[in-house]
Amino acid sequence: MLDIGGGIGAIHHDLLRAGARLVTDVDGSTAYLNVAQEEARRQGDVDRIDYRHGDFVQLADGIEPADVVILLRVLCCYPDMPALVQASARRARRSYGVIYPRSTWWMRAAAAVFDAIRPVEGSTSGPGYVHAESDVDAAVRKEGFTPFLTDATFFWRVALYRRTELSPVA
Repeated sequence: MLDIGGGIGAIHHDLLRAGARLVTDVDGSTAYLNVAQEEARRQGDVDRIDYRHGDFVQLADGIEPADVVILLRVLCCYPDMPALVQASARRARRSYGVIYPRSTWWMRAAAAVFDAIRPVEGSTSGPGYVHAESDVDAAVRKEGFTPFLTDATFFWRVALYRRTELSPVA
């Protein structure tokens, strides 16, 4: 399994308990990776998780393909959605899962407000992005995937895909 933007590791620890053998966690935050590694030691999973720090798009060629690739609340932090989806989907052998902000007027307004107050409150986080749902879906499909489950909450779009091409992963 490949967890892009895995944060503190909560999801991949659950998936390890559910049967995943190995996880690669790629995150741009050293602080998140440090907490994730500490939690892996606490749970006894340290030898089953490979931690990588950096921008996934830049690291992708050096990361082994995985049966399952997930990006949970990562697209909202990344300006070049097509590049991130392309690089990550090409690492997925079988399944691809993504959770990202719905492209509604209220989510675009919330992102604009957040971006406006971020400097005032002293936040060091980057801007938020609301990518069009149709663009995200098209980018994933372009890499040989078909959706098998999609749902939404008020704020988030959840989409799970299966690889439909039989061609080998790069």
